[in-house]
Amino acid sequence: VAGPLIQDRMWVLLSYRRTSNSNLVANSFYRDGRPGVNNISIKNYTGRLTMQVSKRNKLNLHLDRIMRDNPDFVAPGQIVEESSQTWDAMHGLYVIEQARWTSTISNKLLFEVADSTLIFNWPNTRKPEATGISILNRNTGFRYNAPLASSLGQRVASQSNQRASASYITGSHALKTGFQSQQG
Repeated sequence: VAGPLIQDRMWVLLSYRRTSNSNLVANSFYRDGRPGVNNISIKNYTGRLTMQVSKRNKLNLHLDRIMRDNPDFVAPGQIVEESSQTWDAMHGLYVIEQARWTSTISNKLLFEVADSTLIFNWPNTRKPEATGISILNRNTGFRYNAPLASSLGQRVASQSNQRASASYITGSHALKTGFQSQQG
């Protein structure tokens, strides 16, 4: 859904997308002998607001909220029911936020400043079926009763970006200067 909220002053864009896939995982099985499968479902909510603040100033705001469910994160050599539970959409957080201000100082000078933040934060918990001691069957290579140790705990991966630039444009020449900063 997109269109003007206020004629020649404010526009909005809203979108929703749902995707899913199932992938067989090599050398991984359910207890009943079926092949192990990673089932992933992703819902994506996007919103963008563009405002013509004044004749020479424009502001863009963007928000992207991603909800990912992957109840059986399975690695090769695992029993699916004993794998870790990952990417629970109700407890995890995937967000991208952006803001950009553009100012036309004159017919030759353009100034732009922007900021974006990415937040990826999800819990990775043990399933109730995997509460005992990890057992590795050396004959088959299967690990029982536990997820991969490295997959447990709270996962956080955030990033922040800033940039600013000034552009000077003539009929035959152009000069642009600025900076970009990234943390995380």
